[in-house]
Amino acid sequence: MNDWFSANILTIHPQKTYYMINFPKRNVIEEFNGKVIINGHPLQRIGESEKIKSMKFVGVLIDEKMTWKYHLENVSQKVANGLRCLVQCKKLLPTPVKILIYNGLVRPHLEYGICVWGSAKGTKMSTLVTLQKKAIRAISDAKYNSHSTPLFSKLGILKINHLLQVNACKLVEKVIRKEVPEELATLFSLIRLTRQTRHSVKPQVETNAREGPLSELAKLWNLEERKMAGASVKTYKRALIRDYMWQYKTYTCYTRNCYSCQQQKR
Repeated sequence: MNDWFSANILTIHPQKTYYMINFPKRNVIEEFNGKVIINGHPLQRIGESEKIKSMKFVGVLIDEKMTWKYHLENVSQKVANGLRCLVQCKKLLPTPVKILIYNGLVRPHLEYGICVWGSAKGTKMSTLVTLQKKAIRAISDAKYNSHSTPLFSKLGILKINHLLQVNACKLVEKVIRKEVPEELATLFSLIRLTRQTRHSVKPQVETNAREGPLSELAKLWNLEERKMAGASVKTYKRALIRDYMWQYKTYTCYTRNCYSCQQQKR
């Protein structure tokens, strides 16, 4: 490695350079006991058993198993800070102003890079869902146990899972229209179905990557894509949002003896 850097007239600072070994979550690999040495100085590794657990790349924290655990913790902390502001001003400011605060302090953290880390599973993702619901109740000045779906409809705000679906379908739509860099477009293959009027997008990845972000993007596209001949990407996005808002508006609670519903009837 040192010879390669020297041959390409590149220099790095050994004490400021780290390395990471990425491998699938379910695969077991042998422990790497070797060392990466540059100019006689060993580089520090980033890993679960190391001092540094993750690295930041264009604003997204990446760990060696690609679980997005540390990134979700970081996003949850930032969203909680925005939620704290909404709670403090929920009785002082009008709803339009609180929506502006939400769009400035909460939504950017939920939406940035969601096509990458949105496929994560577990309690950290459910924590973000809970924090978003608390933010919506704070904007509406609603009780802690009130149904959040009608509030999403009233405020015109998308749930985090629908944020993922809208951004995923928007990205794949751009891939089909060849409006993205070629390096990204080559990760997908377009399959034209003979008995349907829509397309199916399949990531060109190995079997052990089926649960990664690429596979999740294709799954969301195949579930949500509809034929809109001649429509622009912006029009397609608006149609998706309109459909989700209609789902929120027609929400019905089927919980027996629901406390929240009983309180609303009084």
